[in-house]
Amino acid sequence: MKQLFGTPDGRVAIKEMPIPALRGEGAIVQPKYSAISIGTEGTMLRERRAGVADSHTTKGFDVAIATMARGKRKKTGSSAKDLVLGYSNVGVVLETNAGLASFIRGDTVTCAGIGFASHAQQCYVPKNLLARCPANVDLREAAFTTLGACAMQGLRRGRVELGETVAVIGLGMLGQLAVQMAKVAGAHVVAVDVNDARLKLAAQAGADVVAQASNATQAALDATQKRGVDVAIITAGNPSSSAPLVQALEMIRDRGRVVVVGNVKCEFPRDAWFYKDAELLIARSYGPGRYDPQYEDQGHDYPLGYVRWTEGRNLQEFVRLLSAGQVKVAPLITHEFPFERAPEAYELLLAKPNECLGVLLKY
Repeated sequence: MKQLFGTPDGRVAIKEMPIPALRGEGAIVQPKYSAISIGTEGTMLRERRAGVADSHTTKGFDVAIATMARGKRKKTGSSAKDLVLGYSNVGVVLETNAGLASFIRGDTVTCAGIGFASHAQQCYVPKNLLARCPANVDLREAAFTTLGACAMQGLRRGRVELGETVAVIGLGMLGQLAVQMAKVAGAHVVAVDVNDARLKLAAQAGADVVAQASNATQAALDATQKRGVDVAIITAGNPSSSAPLVQALEMIRDRGRVVVVGNVKCEFPRDAWFYKDAELLIARSYGPGRYDPQYEDQGHDYPLGYVRWTEGRNLQEFVRLLSAGQVKVAPLITHEFPFERAPEAYELLLAKPNECLGVLLKY
């Protein structure tokens, strides 16, 4: 079978690989569509082209978690490995283990996880990273379920309540989905970006206020009778800039919450946070269970009474929102490429990131 990789010099290559084998409780899935993550995948390829290993990475990529946790970047050399690209797709179950009763051959499922839901013609995916896809859900939309779960986890970390005002800073795919889900949750939304086209999409999706980043603080104050927003969700991606974090602090009310979802530089003025008694939260990927091998690889679920929203249950809930028509991904899809032209898709998103939002590979 064929699979997509990022090379040590930051290029993208399609390589011939063995068909994956079943192991543990999981399924072999044949993808129909996979979603390219413009943020994570794009950042890592850019950094490789610049000659540094990736600082924003996840399990399955070639930089050790310990190195990432220390915040260090190291030069890539001849020992650098290929990146396994992709972590969000949708497809059809080809084969399951005998002990896996929850999925059968022919089921349509969404798949998550770096090293599992790859850009490949076949994938092995453990059961906790699979979510059944109802017949009324557009598979093109379902391919973005993992990204939807990431945005959802950001809102959960922010403890968004009915009637609160939420600022979403950065209107890429994660931000656009966060806007829609915040509205579903009954929040008022202030959507912030520097791209007028993305502001327009957020307004069409129901954002109460849209604002250029240059005047977003004033817009947030005007929308809240000068109190400030209750929660600011940062879905922007700029690892070299702390501006989104500083702006989030300016926008929140006294004792407000800031949730970092995107890859931004986490530097901020201590006094400003102190006087607002603000709360800073990090949303780690798509929910509890992420990076736990017992949950992800071995399929041991957390008891619902103790962990209501695991990453698997977030995936399932996002699919339910798609099925109910409460979240709409189709207007956010800007490009679709056949899998064989995947390198062309990456060159486009690296060259013209502001023109790309939802980018799909079709198998």
